[in-house]
Amino acid sequence: MVLPNLPATESQAPPGRTALGRALGTVLFFAVVGPLIGGAIVGFRDIATVVVEGRDIGTIVYFLVAFGSVGVPAAYAMGLIPAAVVGAFFAAVDFGRTRSDPWLAVVIGALGGMLWPVPWGLPPSTLSSPLEVQMFVASVVSTFVCWFASTRPPRRREAPTA
Repeated sequence: MVLPNLPATESQAPPGRTALGRALGTVLFFAVVGPLIGGAIVGFRDIATVVVEGRDIGTIVYFLVAFGSVGVPAAYAMGLIPAAVVGAFFAAVDFGRTRSDPWLAVVIGALGGMLWPVPWGLPPSTLSSPLEVQMFVASVVSTFVCWFASTRPPRRREAPTA
């Protein structure tokens, strides 16, 4: 007696666990990567200025070490909680689905860019200063990049044709 070959399943875990693990991964990804992208965008002008005007490699290395030791903690201090909240939003929207729409990432990033001063008791951003504009752009770009990287469907290998 010959038993038929059953196709192998991708995951032996129940669908709820896979979706929950993916949702937690989305929140963690946004919280870890989002502030780094936002901080790099906000500090890009300063980094580019020092690299272009630096007379020697020591000046550039000194600035990059100082920026890393001050700028990265500042980016996480300002962006960790907002990035995790945005990640939780996308984890909830994409729970059990493959991917939300890209316009949603742009809109949520823009809302985050406008509302970033609210946790400190300030009114929403009016985009009237260069820092507010930089924070707005950083929020939109980092949200879109994190959305794109975290919600793309997994790649499947195709079986070679004989």
